Amino acid sequence: MSGAIDFSVSDRDFHPPHRSVKPGEYRRGLLSVGAFALGMLASGPAAADWGAASISELDAAVIEVASDGETYTTVEAGSPAIKGRIRMYLDTHDFGRVRSWAFWPSIQADGAHKKQFPELKVSKSYSLGDRPKKVKRDLPFSISRQAYKSYAVEACNQLASRLRNDLGRTNEQIFEADHLLSVQVRAEITWDMSGLANEIPPAKEQVDPDSIGKPKVKDVTINCMKVPSPPIVPAVTGVAMIVNGYDPVNRGGQC
Repeated sequence: MSGAIDFSVSDRDFHPPHRSVKPGEYRRGLLSVGAFALGMLASGPAAADWGAASISELDAAVIEVASDGETYTTVEAGSPAIKGRIRMYLDTHDFGRVRSWAFWPSIQADGAHKKQFPELKVSKSYSLGDRPKKVKRDLPFSISRQAYKSYAVEACNQLASRLRNDLGRTNEQIFEADHLLSVQVRAEITWDMSGLANEIPPAKEQVDPDSIGKPKVKDVTINCMKVPSPPIVPAVTGVAMIVNGYDPVNRGGQC
């Protein structure tokens, strides 16, 4: 009987692990897991392979998107990269082997589609005779401003469209205030594993003790910025005018 998997992470959008159901079946998995996770142990009487990935650390970031009063146009140059760490765990249990795996980050703003970054993937394939039964990784990632800027601008313009179409807002009303969009950062994972069905203990939830009171996953936000107010011109309180020696106050030319 296989022992319990001890993989304790924090993930509010944790997806159940992939499991094979037929003895001897070759397994190909694809899974997306959200930014906070609760550690789970694989369960069920006929589970062969198990895999999961989550965001274990995430730096706070505010992405600022400028506007021209009619549309959102560009991401401000000072907006930071989205940086964090992805934790991955694979287990083939008693009879399987890991053939290959890959993981990469994705982002999804409120009301927008998911944007994946497979070009940032970390991956590995194992040759015959060198295939492990378990794999665990915890590695950094960084999504540059250049990589996410088009997505951020699109997310803000989609928000503006919803405000116009659903709430009847005018451009003046939309662009006179900042609008904040929460961004979910997730880990995408795929793997190739082989395994035979075997019984393992029931699911058991665990919490990473290091995450209690010390949250490592911070907020990432897109700020769809208002149009800057025009500069205030100081009021003129008085004007003295003398043109070509003519003083309209002293018509007689007396000093």
